[in-house]
Amino acid sequence: MLLVLVALVVLAAAGCQLQVDTTVVIEEDGSGEVVQAVGLDAAALARIGDLERQVAVADLEAAGWIVEDPVTEGELTWIRARRPVEDTTELAVVLSQLNGPGGPFLDIAAGRRDAFFERVTELNATYDLTAGAGLFSDPELDAVEGNPFGALLAEVEAEEGRPIAEMVDFSVTVELPGGYRETWTPGFDDPAPTTVAARSAQSRVVERLVQGALVALVVATVLFGWWAWATRRRRSRRVISGWTPRR
Repeated sequence: MLLVLVALVVLAAAGCQLQVDTTVVIEEDGSGEVVQAVGLDAAALARIGDLERQVAVADLEAAGWIVEDPVTEGELTWIRARRPVEDTTELAVVLSQLNGPGGPFLDIAAGRRDAFFERVTELNATYDLTAGAGLFSDPELDAVEGNPFGALLAEVEAEEGRPIAEMVDFSVTVELPGGYRETWTPGFDDPAPTTVAARSAQSRVVERLVQGALVALVVATVLFGWWAWATRRRRSRRVISGWTPRR
C-alpha cells in the first residue's frame, strides 16, 4: 500500500506544501511502469526529518519497488518509487498496490486490443479523494477511542488556519504509445471522484500493407515456381515424344 506510506509523509508534513504525483506508463508492447512521487517544500522536509524512515524504503524494495534517492527540483525535494511491469495485467495489480483500504484508485482496468487496422491501448480507473484525508487512515487506528488520526488532522488545520485540502496537491498522469499523455488533478475537496480515462489508437495500415506485400510475394514466388516447373515438364515431354530409337 504505497500510497498509504506516502500519506504518512504527507500527514507528518501537513501544514507545509506537498505534491503527490502518480504516473502510469504503458509501452507499445504492453510493458511499462508505475511511478509514485512525493514532492516536499523546505518546511515539509524540516518537519518530517528522515525521509527514508518515513517512507519505509526497505518495505517498498521488498515488494519490488525501486526507490530513488531524493532529488531537489525547483522549490521541492522529490522522492520517487517506480515499479516496472511486464504487461497491462500486472500494471493493474501494481496500481492497486498504491491504495489504502478504500482507494483512492478504484475500478482499475488496463489493456491492449488489436483490430485489423489499429491497435488500441487503454487505461480506465476512478481516483476518489472525496473521503478527504481520512481516506488514508488505518481501520485499526480508526477504532482507537478518540481517533488519533482525525485528531492530528484537526490539530494541523487549527495550527495552519486552513484545511488539509489546501496543503496537498495530487496529480495522475498517463502516458500511452503514440505520444499520448494526459494529466488529471484530483483533490480532497472534489465533490465527485475523478474519472481517469486514457485511450491511444495506433494505425496498423502500414503493418497490414507490409504483410499483404509479403503474402503477395510468397504467392507470386510459388506461382512462378509452379509455372517454371510446368514449363520444363512440357518441354521434357515434347523431347521424349519426338525421340525414336535408331534401327
